[in-house]
Amino acid sequence: LYPRWAGNVKKYRINSDGQVLDANGDVAIEPTTGYFKTAAESYWGLVKDGPVVTKGGVSSQLTNDRKVYTVTGDATLDSISLNSAANKITLTNTSVTNDLYGIDEDAYPNPADLTAKRTSLINWILGIDVDDDNNNNQTDDAHNYMADPLHSRPIVVTYSGDISDPDNPTLTDILFTTTNDGAFHAVDTSNGEEIFAFIPQDLLPNQLDYFTDDPDGVRRYGLDGPMTIWREESDDDDINIEKLEGDHVYAYFGMRRGGNNYYAMDVTDKNNPVLMWTIFGGTPGFQDMGQSWSRPVLSRVNWGCDSNGENCTSKNVLFFSGG
Repeated sequence: LYPRWAGNVKKYRINSDGQVLDANGDVAIEPTTGYFKTAAESYWGLVKDGPVVTKGGVSSQLTNDRKVYTVTGDATLDSISLNSAANKITLTNTSVTNDLYGIDEDAYPNPADLTAKRTSLINWILGIDVDDDNNNNQTDDAHNYMADPLHSRPIVVTYSGDISDPDNPTLTDILFTTTNDGAFHAVDTSNGEEIFAFIPQDLLPNQLDYFTDDPDGVRRYGLDGPMTIWREESDDDDINIEKLEGDHVYAYFGMRRGGNNYYAMDVTDKNNPVLMWTIFGGTPGFQDMGQSWSRPVLSRVNWGCDSNGENCTSKNVLFFSGG
């Protein structure tokens, strides 16, 4: 069973009758089978992608110069800025060690072989088709591979726009989704282009397994759980997310079969994401937590009440099961 399962996220439109329409305004679903029609053309790809997972969609817009973040320092800290030199995956960033990538240095006694393995892996993570998987005799173009979002669901968040004309609003929307290679993706819905991807430190070795794609390898799960978005916008006359006014966009997600952690991301500034905190299952306070399958539910509760249940403070909390 190959570790590398292909995935994608595609955009369609739904009309007032509940029909799914493609980029040409044609009905995209075959009514007798419930599958996408062969001639259907999703947005972003400009090809007749129909039921083919690997055609069109976000994967078709992935470049060979992706912006990918991880955490190289203490991953248990709060408020980790990802858009820093230390946390960007690049060929020159030695803060991302071979150990973090999951590369066994003892397997490469020749330093040149070790360097070649590391370089190939990093280039593949950044989107370069180093092994010519698309069989076009090029090894410097984009491989356009996106891992599978098997159980996760993409969520679209409006960051700004003009809704003065309700029948023709102008919106800036960002789509967030997670995939089993361990990545949290931010995508511009106007063109399907990836803004950034974040791979938690403990899931970074998944990339090596997906890159190697050993037919006898183990199937790896990563970020496969449902996501919750907390979008808070001030009580003003617009719908714009403005950090200076206290607006924010937070994303919370688990791992399902990928592990027993929960992650919180501050994506208020989509170009400067912050890992707010991580709950590590098995650590103090969460010693008995199993796999993080459940969707974290955002709510407010009364806290610190007196014996009469009064004089409480209100606190924002997330509810989730113990796995």
